Amino acid sequence: ILLIILIIVCIMSKIDNLYQLSLMKDKKIEQNNTIHLIQKESNSSDKKRLNNQDQEKNLTKNPLLQPNITVKKEKKEKKEEKEEKEEKIVQTNKINLKIKESNQTLKKEKEEKEIIKEQEKEKIKKAKEVVKKDIHFKMIKEGNDILISGILSSKDDYLNLKKYYQNLKSNSLTFDSKRVNPKVLSTVIALKNIADKFISGYMEYSNHILNIDGVVKTKEDKDTILFTLANIKDLRVKAHIVIEEPKTKEKHIKKIIISKVGENIKISGTFGSMDGLNKLVKLFKSSGLKVKKELCVIDSDMKDDRWKIPLYAIKDNFLKFIKGSIQFDKDIFYINGETTLEGLEDNISNILQNNSNGLKIDENITYTPPKKVMQRIQEKVNSILRLKHIRFKKGTDELIEESKVVLDEILQTLKLLPNLKVEIRGYTDSDGSKSANLILSQKRANSVKKYLVEHGIKAENLIAKGFGEENPIVENSSKENKQINRRVEFKILGE
Repeated sequence: ILLIILIIVCIMSKIDNLYQLSLMKDKKIEQNNTIHLIQKESNSSDKKRLNNQDQEKNLTKNPLLQPNITVKKEKKEKKEEKEEKEEKIVQTNKINLKIKESNQTLKKEKEEKEIIKEQEKEKIKKAKEVVKKDIHFKMIKEGNDILISGILSSKDDYLNLKKYYQNLKSNSLTFDSKRVNPKVLSTVIALKNIADKFISGYMEYSNHILNIDGVVKTKEDKDTILFTLANIKDLRVKAHIVIEEPKTKEKHIKKIIISKVGENIKISGTFGSMDGLNKLVKLFKSSGLKVKKELCVIDSDMKDDRWKIPLYAIKDNFLKFIKGSIQFDKDIFYINGETTLEGLEDNISNILQNNSNGLKIDENITYTPPKKVMQRIQEKVNSILRLKHIRFKKGTDELIEESKVVLDEILQTLKLLPNLKVEIRGYTDSDGSKSANLILSQKRANSVKKYLVEHGIKAENLIAKGFGEENPIVENSSKENKQINRRVEFKILGE
């Protein structure tokens, strides 16, 4: 049995060895087949490559085929180059189109802004023209007379008013055909009946408002006037109506006030007669002063004229004040003022003690050194010119109307000291030649001097000097800056 088992084991071992040999043989065959296939493919590829190389060599060697190859290659390169250029052109056109569209948008926005700006300028211009073209006037009732001052559109308007207001008299009335407002004049004519009810008062049209102020005898008259004014629809009206106080047989004058600023005198109060008031006006006008009557009332029951003696006694000294006032109220004679003359207050005090005419004297006079007053005048003129400007018609020395209003305001300030020495300085911007600008600035300074002399300033107290484009306030880099540099300045030199 053991032998048989041993034989079987040997046989099995032999069979297994044979099987393993068979497997190894199959693997070797498979490997050889794979290697052969790879070699075959490699040989085929090499052969193909060699054939291609041979063809290229043959093509290169063949002179008939060579030009065709070159031409094809050049055509291909040219085509590629053309396509590249066309692509660049397309891209460039797209960029240019975007830039053009952007510029058009910016230009359109700029044009729209300019249109809006011009529209705003036009609105402002029209608004100014409306203000400029409107009339203004004041009618004051003094006794039986009515004095009218201001600006009307024509003399015909004045004559038309005079048909209804028969006692109407002109007092510094001027005419300007550019100023028209027929509604106001027709309203004033319609108010003639209520104007007759006033004992004293005035009607003033200014800044689109008709102001009416006056004294009437009874409450019935007041109610009638206010009812009539309330029914005016096309015009803004402001009214201040008072009823006259009852009179008594014995009554002192209510009040007389005489105020002075520079060379201007204003008189107001109640007087016993028109003749007495006119004599007082003539007294100050004879000294070369401008006299304005405001709210003057004539009452024949007022007999007290004790104020005349002290007034006439100190009149010349009173006119030396920069500004001041005289007031007579009941039994007191008041005098207030400011002067640059040392000792003037003592002089006035002595005169009034000897000419009081039974009145109590109340004095309040102050002395101010001339330098301080001159400094104050310089500051006032500078402040006026900071807010308003003296302008001329383009390229000329002709003042525009708005500039005359500014000069009138400066005039009143300069007249605080009648002997004040002033230098008028003209300046231009940098447009044009220096020599032409110097000549123009001198002409403009001369034009301002001429206006001031025509309105009461002594010619010997004024020096006109042109500086051309010198001393600019700002750089002449814009239209606005150039307008700032085109200016007139005033330099206070002394007395």
